[in-house]
Order: sequence, then structure tokens, then C-alpha cells
Amino acid sequence: MHFRKLNNKDWRIIEERIEKILCSWKSKFLSVGGRLVLINSVLSSLPMYMFSFFEVPRGVLKKIEYYRSRFFWQNDEHNKKYRLIKWGLACQPREQGGLGIQNLDLQNKCFLSKWLYKLCNEDGMWQKLLRNKYLKNKTLS
Repeated sequence: MHFRKLNNKDWRIIEERIEKILCSWKSKFLSVGGRLVLINSVLSSLPMYMFSFFEVPRGVLKKIEYYRSRFFWQNDEHNKKYRLIKWGLACQPREQGGLGIQNLDLQNKCFLSKWLYKLCNEDGMWQKLLRNKYLKNKTLS
């Protein structure tokens, strides 16, 4: 828990980790399927710990999405390539015509909703603390 909302510079360490990993990968030697697997397994899971506790600022989310889309579409950093579909469409499930890339914004909202659910439906030490400090005689809504 943090006493204030995190801003963009607090998220810089996540962006640096993604940049560091991408520098070591050579995407021109990977197939499209290989890049999809790396995006979903590594690039999408790096920020998940922070996503589970804090709401991600829009600027940070755009930067992470930029790194992921650039890795997927651009085989070589020097040659620009055309994107064949919008990134939002690529992040849809395969059943809906997308590529199955995880949607980080939706993932963040799901993690935060899990904490809200636990706050409403469970009785633990942290739930009592939050209720006494912030809610007192008010409802959560």
C-alpha cells in the first residue's frame, strides 16, 4: 500500500526492465508465433506485480504497449515496418479475431477489482483497517 498515487517516474523501473530485455532479444530471428509467446509470457508478466496493487497511469501504459507492439511488428530496429492491424485488435482473444495478446489495461482493472471484492466479502486485518480508516459509517460506493 502506498500513501499516494504513483506517477509516471515511479513506473520508470518497469519501463527500463522491458527495454533491457528487448535489447537482448533479436526479433528478426523469431517467427511471429515466437514473438507472440515472448510478448505474452515475458513482456506482459513483468509489470503484473505492480499492476495488482496500483492503477497504471495512461502514459506508462502507452509506453509499455509501444514497446510490445514495436517488438512484435518490427523485425529490425532500423527498418520501419507497417502494422497490419491495430494493436487493440491484436489484443483481443483469438476467438474474437485477435492474436490473443494480453490486454494490460484490462488486466490491471481485473487485479484491482479482485482487491475490491476481497474488501467487500472477507473479514481480515487489512479489511478492518481500511474500513475503520476510510469507510467508518459510509458505504463503499
